[in-house]
Amino acid sequence: MDNIPRHNALVKIKRKADKRLPSGHPRELILETLDDNGGNVDKTATTLSINYVALGNYVDNDPEMRALCIKHRERILDKSEEKLLESIEDGNLTSVRFALSTLGRDRGYVQRTEKDVRTQEIPAPKSVDISQLSVDQLKQLERILGSSSESD
Repeated sequence: MDNIPRHNALVKIKRKADKRLPSGHPRELILETLDDNGGNVDKTATTLSINYVALGNYVDNDPEMRALCIKHRERILDKSEEKLLESIEDGNLTSVRFALSTLGRDRGYVQRTEKDVRTQEIPAPKSVDISQLSVDQLKQLERILGSSSESD
């Protein structure tokens, strides 16, 4: 008799856990909520009380849901490009530089930072325990040191 309440509690826990998984919700509900949220998986997971990682995996494995998310991202990119173009047409130099450095890369508008290696400091060599060197390594070291002292 004590087993029945315990069994009911386990069933409730399992049902609650099932709701946190995408498989506990109708696919169409997930798809519709994902579309309403602009392809935002985090917002959809929160809205449906689904585990974010589980929903992300579910969306990745469903071609229609994945395509929906891509469609929404493409829309965002299109709107961003429109705003960038408006800003460029208004003469915003920051936008012009950004467009040239990203969209104009293939035309050579790339910002490169050059380093003058002649002025860089060379770090001091770390101490070396020559007792750990092999016979061949010791011979090489002797040749190197011998040739550098001859040139001094």
